[in-house]
Amino acid sequence: MYQRKDRWYSDFWYEGKRYTKGWGVINKSVAKEKQRKFINDIASGEWESKKKNVLFEKLVERYLEFSKTSKRPASHKRDVSSITMLLKCFKGQYLSEINPWVIEKYRRERLNDVTKATANRERSCLSNMFNKAIEWELVEDNPVQKVKRYREEIKDVKPLTPEKERELLDWLKKSKSWHVWAIVYVALYAGMRKREILDLRKENVDFRKRIIHVTHTKNWEVRDIPMSEMLTKVLIEAIERSRKNSPYVFANPKTGDPFTDIKTSFTKAVRKIGLEGFRFHDLRHTWCSRMCELGIAETAIQKAGGWKTRSMISRYSHPSMDYIRDAFEKLNKVPLIFPSVVEEKPLIKIDNSAN
Repeated sequence: MYQRKDRWYSDFWYEGKRYTKGWGVINKSVAKEKQRKFINDIASGEWESKKKNVLFEKLVERYLEFSKTSKRPASHKRDVSSITMLLKCFKGQYLSEINPWVIEKYRRERLNDVTKATANRERSCLSNMFNKAIEWELVEDNPVQKVKRYREEIKDVKPLTPEKERELLDWLKKSKSWHVWAIVYVALYAGMRKREILDLRKENVDFRKRIIHVTHTKNWEVRDIPMSEMLTKVLIEAIERSRKNSPYVFANPKTGDPFTDIKTSFTKAVRKIGLEGFRFHDLRHTWCSRMCELGIAETAIQKAGGWKTRSMISRYSHPSMDYIRDAFEKLNKVPLIFPSVVEEKPLIKIDNSAN
C-alpha cells in the first residue's frame, strides 16, 4: 500500500496475478481495512463475480468522468453524443452480456438512421469504453475488437488551386472580415487546425525565433511551426488588431475570448467564389498537398502537421492534375533503355503422346 498526494492505493500480487486499486482521499486505517476486504474478495472469488455483474450504465458513468477530465472539450462532446445513443441499446445489460453479435445487431439497426461514419464513431467510443473497463479490471476482454469498422465512402477533397486561393482571400478582405482572412491565411501557410488557430495565445507566438508554439492540440502533444516572412507579418498585425487585455491572437473584440467559430463568414465566402461544400478543414488538406508537391520530407510534414503516423499524410495529400501532368512530362524526358538485340531462340517442342 502506498500514498500519492492525498490518495491511498493498493498494489500487490496474488497467485501470480497483479491487482491494483485506488481508495481515494481517506485515512490510512480505512484504506487498510478496504484493502483487507479487497484481498478477501479476491481469495473467495467474489471479486471475479462482481466484475461480471457490472451494468453498462455504471461503466458509462465512470467513463464520462474520465472523458471530461482527460479529453479535449470537443472530444468529450463527441463521447457524450455517442454514449447517448449507446445507452438506448445497452442500458440495463451487464458488461458480460455485451458480445460481438449484440454489437453488430445494434450497428445494423443504426444504419437505418445514420451514416457509416457515425456508426463507426459510436463503435470506436464503445471500444474505448471497454478498453478502459479492462484497465479498471471490470472485464477481461474487449468484444468490440471482433466487430470490424464499416468501409466509409472517401470524401472527394479538392484542395484550393492558387487561383481560387487568391479569390477566397481577396473576397474576405473586400468583405471587411479581416480576422477571418487572417485565420484562413494561417491555416493555409501553417497547416494548423481551426481550433488550434482560434485558441492561439499571444505568448505562444515567438517573433524572435519566428516560431508558433502550438499547445492546444488535438492529441495533447505540443509542436512548433516555423513562420515565413509573410506569415510573421500577418500574425504581428493580428496581435496589433486584437483586444489589448486579451491573451488570444484572434480575440472577440466584445469579450476578449477566442472566437467560438467562423463558420458563417467562411461558408458565405466559399459560396460566393463557387466552392460550395468546401470546408475549413480542407485548407489543411491544401497545405499538406502543397508541402508534398514542393518535395518537403514526409518526416517534416508529419511533425509540422502534428500527425502521429506518416499514413495520415497520404490521407491529406491530394496532388493536383497540373502536378501529375508535369511529372508525366518529366517521365517522357527520361531515356528508356531497351535491349537493342533480342536473340530469337526456337521453341522447344514437347512430345506429350506418351502421357
